[in-house]
Amino acid sequence: MKRFVPALLAVPVVLTLLHSPAPAQPPAAAASRNDPLQDEKPKDDPKLLAIGGLGGSAVYFSFLLVGTTADAFGKESYDADQVKTIVDSVMTLLKTNADQIAAVRRGGLTEEDDKYANELIVVLGMIRDYAKLLGDYAKGKDPKVAQKFDDQRKKTWERVKKLLGIK
Repeated sequence: MKRFVPALLAVPVVLTLLHSPAPAQPPAAAASRNDPLQDEKPKDDPKLLAIGGLGGSAVYFSFLLVGTTADAFGKESYDADQVKTIVDSVMTLLKTNADQIAAVRRGGLTEEDDKYANELIVVLGMIRDYAKLLGDYAKGKDPKVAQKFDDQRKKTWERVKKLLGIK
């Protein structure tokens, strides 16, 4: 998960530290290494780091947007039509993001990067489900849908935290 996974989006300093190059070794130490596997370690691919960071940002901020929209609807700052517009946009963008990540997976990734990419796609889908339930609730304010929304929110947040390394 070193190349594709953002460590923690909420703390940019942590990302900088985690993805900074290792300190240079003195020439003597580098020359005395006789481990042929040392040269076979994958290097950080800036494209995968960008995709992982952007994907993680999409997860985090989409989750927050749906929750903020729910709060605004609950306080009657948004009506059902405004909620529908927002959640439809979120669902469309997250579907596009998931499709784009799936295309990257088809391009060949390390097992670790592929596992992260798959989890990213799963979590994007969970947020789409969370957004859809909010739209469904906004239509009729059915208490059963409200409960499903809250259950999905909790389940999704646990996966978001795990994916992004949030404690």
